[in-house]
Amino acid sequence: MNLIHRTRVLIPPAKTAVNPDALQVIPKLNGPFDLVFIDADKENYIRYFNLVLPKVKQNGFILADNVLFHGEVLEKEIRGKSAKAIQAFNDFLLKRTDVEKMLLPLRDGLMLIRKL
Repeated sequence: MNLIHRTRVLIPPAKTAVNPDALQVIPKLNGPFDLVFIDADKENYIRYFNLVLPKVKQNGFILADNVLFHGEVLEKEIRGKSAKAIQAFNDFLLKRTDVEKMLLPLRDGLMLIRKL
């Protein structure tokens, strides 16, 4: 079955001096979406998640990349700003009951999140 006619790929422009950042673009995107992929500045993962979740269909997915952050999130003392942000995102997801989540230990970690 060919589903290409039912597929939309939305890739906002990269953040530059002349292009808006994703935090400004996401609210303007019309959902609903079956799948959203988050791979951006780590300090805003929670904000990206909160912006896209309402736009994801029930039983739709969010994939969050780099959730192991070079293994730094597994250390006793997390030092880097990005690693701390990813750990906060992981803790944030752990407490949520409106999504199912599964860590896929591929490369730098991929979190598969299903909206209930």
